[in-house]
Amino acid sequence: MPVLVALFTIGSYQLDPAWYMRIVIPEGYGILEVSHFILPLLGLLIAGGLLLLPFVRARSFTWSVALVGALACIYIAGER
Repeated sequence: MPVLVALFTIGSYQLDPAWYMRIVIPEGYGILEVSHFILPLLGLLIAGGLLLLPFVRARSFTWSVALVGALACIYIAGER
């Protein structure tokens, strides 16, 4: 997913620099700014889903790694 965001960012600037400056970059409401909030939320959904799987719940180390991932996504989403 981060590679797709990077390709979108670079590609949109190459195609139309004025559109990139007007739509992608603006602080608070630009596509780039909003994607920095949406991507951690998607990560939280994935990590939360993993925490509920019986396979993960049966293995304490795997569950702890998924929990750290979920908490990291909450922290990152809160920072933005």
